Amino acid sequence: MPRPDDEVSRLMRTHGERERRARRIELGCWIAVLAVVVVASSAVPYAWLAAVAAIPVGWKLHVWRARRDRLRAIAEALHGERSSDGIRGSCQDVPLSLHYTDDATELQVELPAAYPLAIHIRARGLFARRAEPTEIALGDRAFDERFVLEAAPADVVRVLLDDAARRYLGALDDRHGDLELSTTADDDGRLLVLTLRGRVDAVAATIELVHGATRIATRIRDAYAATEAAAPQVTAGAPYRPELVEAPPRDHQAEVDWLEAERAARAGRWGVWDYLGVGFVTALVGKLVLLLV
Repeated sequence: MPRPDDEVSRLMRTHGERERRARRIELGCWIAVLAVVVVASSAVPYAWLAAVAAIPVGWKLHVWRARRDRLRAIAEALHGERSSDGIRGSCQDVPLSLHYTDDATELQVELPAAYPLAIHIRARGLFARRAEPTEIALGDRAFDERFVLEAAPADVVRVLLDDAARRYLGALDDRHGDLELSTTADDDGRLLVLTLRGRVDAVAATIELVHGATRIATRIRDAYAATEAAAPQVTAGAPYRPELVEAPPRDHQAEVDWLEAERAARAGRWGVWDYLGVGFVTALVGKLVLLLV
């Protein structure tokens, strides 16, 4: 797992010092407010009720300030700026953005346009299908049993998702759950999109999240080079005088297009569990109707 560089470590230490100083100031303010309430209660009846009513407001302000400071530190570490729903910045000169909702975090990392690639990884659920023609295995039993992986070109992805990448994804799923990693296209090109459950806005956790995803994006070129270097040569010429020649170039984009078309077609088909669900609901509604009649 790559660690943050010296600059990021310095920013994290600075953020920690700021946070500790802010907490001391905030504690002093709360003590002062409590003292004022105790004094005022002797002169103004029920003044303590106003203090109790103000506690939720004060807590909301505390949460908002802490979140704002964390996002500011993350934006500084990523050489970017905060936006209305997250952060836009870069890591290792790769543009990226972080988007937050109340129950999820989404990281988008730009991919090099010259190398066709499709990756779709999700945690394997209890009823996950295991016989899809688009699913591939990496040979890592723990990873293959834990995640569903659909990707193209398959040999490139096997090089790309090395031990470090697999440990990174497994650790994220352990900590946050509901991990999904996929490639998608927008107006500016292709993106690697990583989605996790909950808000991941702690400074250290976010920096590790970004570094791991950026490492995958920046290794695509090397994965292609390693795959092409390992490509077998073919023989040509007469059987008694064979000659080794380069294999014809593969159409990687066609492999990616085939995968995406298969996934789109599958999304429009009903599976066994879909039919069972409809049958169960139909039987339940019929039973209720009979009871009412």
